[in-house]
Amino acid sequence: MKNKVQKFNFAYTVLRPLVEFATRSHYNRFTIKGKENIPSDGDIIIAPNHQNALMDTLLLLCTTRKPIVYLCRADIFANPIIASILHWLKILPIYRIRDGKDNLSKNEEIFNLSKGVLVDHVPLCLFAEGRHNNRHQLLPLVKGMFRIAGETQKQLQNRPLYIIPTGIDYDEYERTHSNVIVNFGKAINIGQFMELYNSNEPAALNAMRDSLSHSLTTQMHHIGSTNLYEEFYSFSKICNT
Repeated sequence: MKNKVQKFNFAYTVLRPLVEFATRSHYNRFTIKGKENIPSDGDIIIAPNHQNALMDTLLLLCTTRKPIVYLCRADIFANPIIASILHWLKILPIYRIRDGKDNLSKNEEIFNLSKGVLVDHVPLCLFAEGRHNNRHQLLPLVKGMFRIAGETQKQLQNRPLYIIPTGIDYDEYERTHSNVIVNFGKAINIGQFMELYNSNEPAALNAMRDSLSHSLTTQMHHIGSTNLYEEFYSFSKICNT
């Protein structure tokens, strides 16, 4: 990748308000809560749940004046032309086991690029579940985000790095003029894990993951039961009517 994905792009800056307007116009009510939880004294990784594919990305774009760099599944980068467009849109690929074991080594470059984004004080967004899930239910989190966080905090030294648990909830996924809420939770300071990270990296990654998982379930409509999901979901719909 020749240019930094976080580099200023005039055309992107001009077109962005149009995208934001179209996104907001899609919904009857678009509510943003918890912006006071986003620290201003350090760098941030935005960590949302992932329930509605591209719409999740577009909603987050409407919550901040800063550009956001996203990590997205690598298979959509297969076409070189599409890959160039996605890079222009400030999106980087992340490789999963389903993309083939031989491709996993490419994540080392992506992790380095992601660290560069944060070091340049640009927000980075990763969907920690690792895949899209159109249910009001948080999936198990993957560890890639936390490796990036730990290694970046080493590079930032005394400058704080935070993960922002971000809940996104829709009352309807596909219907236009429905309602949506983006809820920013209290920031997780990565510095608190660094002593453990330096001595026992796997344990630190698990601690970061558990902290984010707990925080996310409090920022979104999380139905913990798998077997009785439909019953709990129907009951919640009745209560909200």
